[in-house]
Amino acid sequence: MDAARGISQGVRTKTKRRWDDYLLKSGRKHREFWIEYLKSPKDILYVMGVGFDPRMCVGIRSVLESGGGGMRDCMLIRFAEGPNSASGDLSPEVEKNEEEFRRTTEGRATLRERRIRMEDDDGHRTGSAESAAIFKSISELRGYTDIILDISSLPSGVYLPLLGKILSLLDGCRGGAPNLHVLATENPATDGSIRKSGLQDRASILHGFPGRLGTVADEDSTTVWIPVLGEGQQAQLERISDMVNPKEICPVIPSPSRNPRRGDDLLLEYRNVFTSHIEPRNVIYAAESNPFELYRQIQDAVDHYRKALKPLGNPRFVLSALSSKLMSIGVFLAAYETMSHGDDVGIVHVDATGYSWSKSETSHGDEVFSMWIYGECYRP
Repeated sequence: MDAARGISQGVRTKTKRRWDDYLLKSGRKHREFWIEYLKSPKDILYVMGVGFDPRMCVGIRSVLESGGGGMRDCMLIRFAEGPNSASGDLSPEVEKNEEEFRRTTEGRATLRERRIRMEDDDGHRTGSAESAAIFKSISELRGYTDIILDISSLPSGVYLPLLGKILSLLDGCRGGAPNLHVLATENPATDGSIRKSGLQDRASILHGFPGRLGTVADEDSTTVWIPVLGEGQQAQLERISDMVNPKEICPVIPSPSRNPRRGDDLLLEYRNVFTSHIEPRNVIYAAESNPFELYRQIQDAVDHYRKALKPLGNPRFVLSALSSKLMSIGVFLAAYETMSHGDDVGIVHVDATGYSWSKSETSHGDEVFSMWIYGECYRP
């Protein structure tokens, strides 16, 4: 595999990209960053989800314990997955996390809540659109110096459209916009112990990233699919492939990875999904712990195909985040910037009606990653 670096090694653009320079801190450096950053007063809106994930309170605890003056407002997002969701069995874990949250924020933060439904009364998936509607105007954000979106206890169908809406509001602001940070608490053992259940029969388009999929005008477009691979996603991959019908597939393999053989294992796991669609030179390699590197690798692939397929018309790009939350942010950044340049790009995923959690498989080793997405550090 190492000899077949293909797109991920062969294409580099001289054009300055939005997140070529970035700020990413993790572990001890994450904590040091926030202690130093909060030495001057900051008015913070902390947005996070309520759920069973044991990492729910890790991020907010680290920020609140970093000290500093200014407002500390916390918006809790509650999402209902429906009465038949498997997640209902995890209600005791949700209650446990809420108790920990109250202890963590007592006397330190002002609380408010937003509720969203993941599906309507007819069974249609609505969570993605409702998430994007949590904030409707920049006036709801102007009173803060910093917005922190903690995705540790939120599903991708919620945090990706929400992040897209916040960033678009900030981009449209003429002045006085707050900084935007994304926090994610990573733990491979915990990720491996949480599994989706009740998958939707069909793949769906993420709200805000339609990519003109299914339109008559683009039926003849060459579709390039870039899925970021994670374990146990065969059913999702098959349903996305059926919907997208790609002409080219560029799977993203985590490398380097904590497990040096992870990339080879993933390609072996999905050998029956890709069959003749994939060529070794199309494999993209990106570090599993750096979403900004993944962003650059996807952008390189987009540049490559845009030039190579130009004689056939404008290609269509479809991205799928089937791995960790951290890597899904890399997918988001690539899609957001690609759309801002007028390219045709969509994000396609498969919703789940609930989750199961094998607590016995969870181990210690939580690591908080802090990503500065918008604001002062990007201004000249």
